[in-house]
Amino acid sequence: DFKTYTFKLREGMKWSNGSPFTVDDIIFYWDNVITDPNVMYDGGGVPAWWRSPVSDTPATVRKVDDVRFSMTFDEPYPTFLFNVAANRGLLFAEIEWLKTILPKYIGEAAAQAMADKEGFAGISDMLVWKLKYPYMWPEIPTIRAWVAANSPREQRYVWIRNPYYWKVDPDGNQLPYINEVVHTFVQDAEVANLQALTGQVDFQNRHMSAANLTTFLENQDRENYRVVLNAPTIPGDTTAITFNMTTPDEVLRSIFESRDFRIGVSYSMDRDQMIQILLNGMGEPLQSASTRSFPFHDPEWDTAYTEFSPELAAKHFRMAGLTWDANQKVWLRQDGAPLEVLFEVMDGSAPLAELVVANLNAVGIKAVARVLERSLHSERKNTNQFQMSAQGWPGNPFTAPYTVAPLDGFNPVWGQYGLWVETNGREGVEPTDDIANLNSMWSAVLTAVTEAERTARLEEFYEIHRQNLWNVGLYTGGQPSYFVVNDKLRNVKEGAINANFMRTPMNLWPWQLYFE
Repeated sequence: DFKTYTFKLREGMKWSNGSPFTVDDIIFYWDNVITDPNVMYDGGGVPAWWRSPVSDTPATVRKVDDVRFSMTFDEPYPTFLFNVAANRGLLFAEIEWLKTILPKYIGEAAAQAMADKEGFAGISDMLVWKLKYPYMWPEIPTIRAWVAANSPREQRYVWIRNPYYWKVDPDGNQLPYINEVVHTFVQDAEVANLQALTGQVDFQNRHMSAANLTTFLENQDRENYRVVLNAPTIPGDTTAITFNMTTPDEVLRSIFESRDFRIGVSYSMDRDQMIQILLNGMGEPLQSASTRSFPFHDPEWDTAYTEFSPELAAKHFRMAGLTWDANQKVWLRQDGAPLEVLFEVMDGSAPLAELVVANLNAVGIKAVARVLERSLHSERKNTNQFQMSAQGWPGNPFTAPYTVAPLDGFNPVWGQYGLWVETNGREGVEPTDDIANLNSMWSAVLTAVTEAERTARLEEFYEIHRQNLWNVGLYTGGQPSYFVVNDKLRNVKEGAINANFMRTPMNLWPWQLYFE
């Protein structure tokens, strides 16, 4: 009935320090981390993927024996395994190590002293970094292929092979093949590109500029590296504009809440220009629509409101209650002030921000771009300070469900609505109208037992998105991303999807890489 899942661990597995990896590590973690609101690193409360999709109560976790445990939900949860496969969150850590860091075992004073000694802002900050990213720290046992050998705060950060790693190749050789992985931190992406271009790196994808692809291809024979191309992204993923519909500015909030305003913004975007400049012409306009792999896909929705038409934009701005100033150059808000918006993006998206802002200014909306370092961008988003931003719209909603429904406070389009859901109404803004129905509709998708039922519920769910256009889709596709790879490095797969959901480069199986 899709309510109870029983998992069997591989027998004989060990942590990197040689201690046995058993079901007890999972039960202890569940009881002392996931279900402890003072410890759990996501802001308190059991994460959504470990909860029943309708009742929202945490799963019941039970030890069957040393290698088997079960998780039971209140109602059918057919998509649970998908969430597990998607690496939604950790479920285990070595018990003895946990007892050296959790305040309930070492005391608040000792935990605070540890946080101070290691330079964390406090106990909570330390727990976030140690529990959410345990593979980064040398003192934390792991079951991954490599173990950190020093602190990630050092400029030369080293991983060494895990002597107890559980994977072997078909000939019985223990993986990983490579004994040591060295990460060298540099000041900016430009330095990283220069080092890769001069053959100083063995395996690099992140921060490799799309604009440099031709240069890398032209120099690969001379500098003893080769270029390995990836698929552009998950099919149907779209770059989109998002609006903070819970912004504290009540007049601006009412404007953002207007579907006509969002349609007007969509008509204001010159997508062909964006594709030429940002994607070297290798992409296509795409609205935030249902993916083409769905049986209910509607081609008309793909291109809805994607025409570049300042005239249609003006029509919908008027329908949203905006009026021109005396010179018909700037749109005025309902309170008579010029409509001004701040478009904020993370560093790396500056070219997109410049084009979006230029398009908005051209149609009479006074827009300013602000490019922020990732942590500052997240802080402003999480504290409800941003107005407009850019994000991805998932071709497959299961890869990023928080994008299509206000499940938590992570996604900018839902902002304080998601925070209200995540905190059970203690914080944030209560969703209203169609947004208030999204989570229950998404739960209906998750609990559908048959594929036909799930498809029908998905179609209803997407129809709400189609009617509201909460995200304004811009384009999809683009030129392939790429890895710069040492000529002697082997087993690097060509054409793999490069996406956060796939945890790239984990989907290239780096434990099987070797040097010829």
